[in-house]
Amino acid sequence: MIKLDKYIIKKEKNNTYKLLIEDKLIGNLTNKDLNILINLSNIKYENIFFKMFANYLFKNKNVDFVYYNNQKVTENEFYFLRKYKTILFDIDDTILDFQKSEKNALNMALKSINVIPNDIMIANYHKINIKYWEKVEKKEITRDECLILRFKEFLPLYNIDIDPNTFEETYRKYLNMQAYVKKNAHKVLDVLKNNYQLYAITNGVSQTQKMRARKAKINKYFLDSFISDAIGYHKPDIRYFNYIKENIKNFDLKSTLIVGDSLTSDIKLGNNANVDTIWFNFDFKENKSNIKPTYTINSLLELLYF
Repeated sequence: MIKLDKYIIKKEKNNTYKLLIEDKLIGNLTNKDLNILINLSNIKYENIFFKMFANYLFKNKNVDFVYYNNQKVTENEFYFLRKYKTILFDIDDTILDFQKSEKNALNMALKSINVIPNDIMIANYHKINIKYWEKVEKKEITRDECLILRFKEFLPLYNIDIDPNTFEETYRKYLNMQAYVKKNAHKVLDVLKNNYQLYAITNGVSQTQKMRARKAKINKYFLDSFISDAIGYHKPDIRYFNYIKENIKNFDLKSTLIVGDSLTSDIKLGNNANVDTIWFNFDFKENKSNIKPTYTINSLLELLYF
């Protein structure tokens, strides 16, 4: 039996393996002629199950390769992170749970002006916020315009009579207090920092990002942080990447990897700069765009089993 955090792979008879997560049976796996056949009750566990099982075979059974989806995977290909030296980590919704921070900050800001929020209001604001940040990424508006325009659109929807600039200041005050770390982020960064040069890359307001990073105790993992507000350019602008490249000593394009949750920001930055990327697709979205990540993961833990 192998125990990895709350994941357990248990060998049964006839070379059958069971995957248990938090003591619940998720599925079975058969190792037949090194061809991995997966039968899972929940397909979202397939990637991490395969990585964990392949990791077990490579390290404990002296296996040279496995087949997955009819493709031969060698040990070197499996541990692809070995080819990289520098990892550029997005922060919001990759390391920190920005959606939770956003929800809490908006709730507090609305209550401070005697408005009782509900889930529909929060969801509508989230959509509006994403829309305006995408406009920033496309260079249609500036970051400062984004911060105000989102509230100019949101507040009238609920007949909230307050100046958008004033409300932005209130919201910002509460957002600066929020610092929720994504599941397993500390554990993963603790391992990676010993083997790679880690840097933080983030769009947003400098003061907010610095305060949240400090509160979340993640600064210790990164050699430096590149905040768009301070640089003057935003992801995915190639000028943002060029600034990073110029400010990392002995920077090597081929041994650099970008990890982030946003296709239009993080992964597109990698596409623009010709750098390999990992799309952290934590909510299993379908990629309908022409933006192509090099790799895709659904859990930060997967980084430890590559």
